[in-house]
Amino acid sequence: KKFVLSVKSVPPSFIEEKTSSDLDIKENSSITLNCMAKGRPEPQILWRREDEQPIQLDSQNNDCAYLCIASNGILPTISKRIFLGVSCK
Repeated sequence: KKFVLSVKSVPPSFIEEKTSSDLDIKENSSITLNCMAKGRPEPQILWRREDEQPIQLDSQNNDCAYLCIASNGILPTISKRIFLGVSCK
């Protein structure tokens, strides 16, 4: 007897309800940016600034866009842009 075992690979996709969107916060506030993706194998999440500068969360100049990148080796790799606006008190 023969049987076929099918292992399905699934490219990453964001779980929108568990992923942050653009935010405006007050200076010296604490926030958490969330990014969740599904796929098979399970995607790895990487954060970076859109302008490719180092992420420095203790800086007063965080008014910029961040990219959440999800990759699991199955194309396409996906990214979501999240803008973080920081306003002075």
